[in-house]
Amino acid sequence: MIAPTHRLPVVRQCKLLELSRSTAYYRPRQESEENLAVMKEIDRLYMERPTSGSRTIKSLLEAKGTRIARSRIVRLMRLMGLGVIYPKRRTSSPGQGHKIYPYLLRSIKVTRPREVYAADITYIPMAKGFLYLVAVIDWYSRSIRSTTSSATLRARSSITSGAMPRSPCTSLRTPTPDTYYSLVPLDSSANRIIAEVVRHPQRSW
Repeated sequence: MIAPTHRLPVVRQCKLLELSRSTAYYRPRQESEENLAVMKEIDRLYMERPTSGSRTIKSLLEAKGTRIARSRIVRLMRLMGLGVIYPKRRTSSPGQGHKIYPYLLRSIKVTRPREVYAADITYIPMAKGFLYLVAVIDWYSRSIRSTTSSATLRARSSITSGAMPRSPCTSLRTPTPDTYYSLVPLDSSANRIIAEVVRHPQRSW
């Protein structure tokens, strides 16, 4: 939004956008080496026991000699997008104002390529944090049709939108499927994906 190399001074840009100058110069802090080591250990423990919450993770870490506050574990797990897996109540209740779209794959047998594409998200441990990866897969051939990645999980819909298959007129890499199905949980900024599907009525959400 703010372009430091633009001929218009940064002060003027901030004034036009009604932003404080501190916002323009803010740079997010990187996690410390200690936190990155703890995050890798949390990731390993969570992969072994995905039903473990912050209390269980804290006990497991302390059993290995790592003393850490539970609030810190909660923050790091939230940063990694980890949450305890357990049956929740009212998981199918839509949010206020949210439009319900029908599930179109219930009675469909996928028999050819390009009939159904599906998107899912995962994270990859890196030397300095985590990389979130979204892949679009052809359900019939199991081939990966498109990928995109991001260093943060704050805009899941932005990541997903970047991996969405485009129509043949805009991209020669990924043809348009008959049905597009996403397993990625979307955030409040998912309107761009909905708008993309509406522009291409031959595709289904």
